[in-house]
Amino acid sequence: MTTQLRSPVELLGKVIDSSESLRYLTSFDPKPKVKRANGKKLWSSKTAGFETTAEQTADRVTTVFLHGEGHEGFHQYVGPVPHDITFNMTRDQIRKTMKSPPDGSDEGEEIYDTWDLADHRFIVEYDKIGRVRLICITGDF
Repeated sequence: MTTQLRSPVELLGKVIDSSESLRYLTSFDPKPKVKRANGKKLWSSKTAGFETTAEQTADRVTTVFLHGEGHEGFHQYVGPVPHDITFNMTRDQIRKTMKSPPDGSDEGEEIYDTWDLADHRFIVEYDKIGRVRLICITGDF
């Protein structure tokens, strides 16, 4: 018996078109299908604000993108976000919630913070006024 996925982080390392992954993904939007583009498999829903990509060789999920409202034409993702982060938090609030300073950040054209955690990398990208516009969760599998 397979367990039910409860968080985008739990998708990392799973085969993107396995029944377990598809059950989780289609709970956000039943319409999109796994597609192949540029040699990788991906699942994307502008309605759900959610997309994920898988590596070329084993089709395992390596990256999950959770979009803020309007980012790249996506609606805002409304499912569970790891680490108790919400899209309406400020950068300072997110940094306090993460309980450690970011491992990397940039204040140039793209404003983001990166945390390298035990089992994944967690990246929060902000718009010019400090709103969360994208959360990226990635890992090596």
